Amino acid sequence: AQFVPDMDQVRPFYTDLLGYTAVFDKDLPDGLIDEVLELPAGTHSRMAFLLQLETNTPAVDLIVCQPSGKSLADVIGPDHIGLFGLAFEVDNLAELQEKLTAAGYAVKSGPVEMEIPERGLIRSLVIAGPNQAWLEFCERD
Repeated sequence: AQFVPDMDQVRPFYTDLLGYTAVFDKDLPDGLIDEVLELPAGTHSRMAFLLQLETNTPAVDLIVCQPSGKSLADVIGPDHIGLFGLAFEVDNLAELQEKLTAAGYAVKSGPVEMEIPERGLIRSLVIAGPNQAWLEFCERD
């Protein structure tokens, strides 16, 4: 799951560029997820689940809350354990890289190739996605 500042700005990245399908996108009753996510009482939230249909890829869960939180994009790194990025397996990394860079997303790393025991050759790249979340895309040979 990702907390995002603007659902309508982030969602098209997954649906239009990556080809995911929105299977749920609704405003939740105020306070419904407050206790679970340790939000202030009465927070207004909207949640979307996006899937790559006909794959085993887990859903992407986007959550936007009002009032909004503080972005941690500027402090991602070793000093803040657990805050780094998400990874997605894709069929054609080169094609996806062209789409992402044409849409203005900056490549932070890669593409790189590495041989992983029992997995084979993996190609990957990392981009700064919407709301500056770091997203890794990998392709297996």
